[in-house]
Amino acid sequence: MVADKDPRQTNRNPRTRWRPSRRLPGGRRRSFNAISLVQQAMACVLKLDFQLECMDYRRENWYHADLDYKTFSALQLARGESIFSFARDMALVSMKNLSRSGMSGNVDSWRAKLLWASKVLPMPLIGLLLIERVCAPPDTPFDKAPEVKALLDLDLSAAIKVFLAKQLATDFTEGASSLIEQSVMIGERNRAALEELKEAIRDGCKKVAIFYGGGHMPDMDRRLRKEFGLVPKKVEWQTAWSIKTKREKKDDRLSTILHTLAQISGWPLDRYQTGALMLFSVVLAVDLWFWEVLLNSLNKYSIELVVAVVHLLDQASQL
Repeated sequence: MVADKDPRQTNRNPRTRWRPSRRLPGGRRRSFNAISLVQQAMACVLKLDFQLECMDYRRENWYHADLDYKTFSALQLARGESIFSFARDMALVSMKNLSRSGMSGNVDSWRAKLLWASKVLPMPLIGLLLIERVCAPPDTPFDKAPEVKALLDLDLSAAIKVFLAKQLATDFTEGASSLIEQSVMIGERNRAALEELKEAIRDGCKKVAIFYGGGHMPDMDRRLRKEFGLVPKKVEWQTAWSIKTKREKKDDRLSTILHTLAQISGWPLDRYQTGALMLFSVVLAVDLWFWEVLLNSLNKYSIELVVAVVHLLDQASQL
């Protein structure tokens, strides 16, 4: 939490105030942290900056508005909650909303069922692609989707950004307010943040910003309205992601030669799309090979299990 107050005031509770260790951009921590590793990997894939390396949490007007690890673990243990159980419960709510909404009002019932199956049931990548192609709305063909165009330009980071943006813009947490409010992962952490907000207001802070993830916002909005009597005054949009293709705009000599060869041969794809086609073909082939091995193994073990059960039944009948 960031608070703007009279500079003559001192930080409250200076002895117990938590401060993170100093991190330098590009620096690495010696201790292993799985969540931090995932965050850094996502920052690398999406070509974004890592939060802990860009935000200086040690400034005097920053306050730790979160549960400490000991309290967080104790609350989760008392409620039988874990990161995985919370993710599972949220996934169940999302699937219920998904099946109820059919993902889109522009598709008929059987296409809606196909979309639901593609989101819930495990299947080969080729099956997912075919379902997406069949269920794509007429006004936005599958091959014209921005994430598909980014993949055809071999720009993985832009494709993932578009995909995540669509997921974030779709509210699948409707009906999960009770689950979120009672959870430690979001509810208790929001409660701790707003307790810190109350302290900041009592200390005379005039401008306060709570720096939290987007998943915390719906519950925090409800709490700010109910407990503080606050209402939004205005909405101001800031550009968080700049999703641009990495395709070079300038034409070098190699690009000119390849473009000329493509025109002569009548090949409809450019070099990026050709490379993407080759890459996707390899990925789909490996995926199909994996499913073939998996299904063959399951078939083999199923036959062995049936034979073993029949053998046991024969032995039992002879006793």
